[in-house]
Amino acid sequence: MSDRWTDALSEYLDGDLAATEARELEQHLESCEECRVTLEELREIRERARSLVDPPAPDDLWAGIASRIGTAGSTSEAPRARVLKFPARVPSIALPWAVAAAFALVTLGAGGAYVALRGAAAPEPGTIAHDTAETGGEVQLASFDAEKVETEIAALQSALDHGRGRLDPKTVLVLEKNLTLIRQATEDAKRALAADPANRDLQNYFAGTVEKKLQLVRRAATMAGV
Repeated sequence: MSDRWTDALSEYLDGDLAATEARELEQHLESCEECRVTLEELREIRERARSLVDPPAPDDLWAGIASRIGTAGSTSEAPRARVLKFPARVPSIALPWAVAAAFALVTLGAGGAYVALRGAAAPEPGTIAHDTAETGGEVQLASFDAEKVETEIAALQSALDHGRGRLDPKTVLVLEKNLTLIRQATEDAKRALAADPANRDLQNYFAGTVEKKLQLVRRAATMAGV
């Protein structure tokens, strides 16, 4: 797969490529199976997005939710569409596609979910892994905060409950499934760390895993107008 053509796939589907570039891309697709597969996955995501995107949240609802889930928002206006920045090897996807990509973790399975997974921002080096301080043989866990995660899950669940009557049932189902997955991952982390509290690799693994899941749910919830 060529980075040049991969980055042009979403523009091609949107009809934004110049005629010459579009013809060149079509010629490339004839000989590149990987790009053809990616194009089909993006096309499927776009089609799913048309049925998943809900109307923007009311002004008063958005103001409260933005403060709860830590997303940028205005107290006087609903969230506006924005373009997610993907790594170089993954084409950028505008608002409806991004919502579907986040939901793809459940609705599309492993085959279609790689766009969403790669689109989730990985934690910056050093933001999760912290040195642990040993005092009297006890290790202070600094990287995985189960209580903080559970608090955020509760806030997201509360926000979802308030918007339940306004959202498409499929949207609610997907968000709830992902929240359940995060709860399960958090419980697994607590049990594993209770058995081996000094294992920093384990701390960092769970912190990274749970945070990535939370990022996807935050993004999906925000874009769905929860």
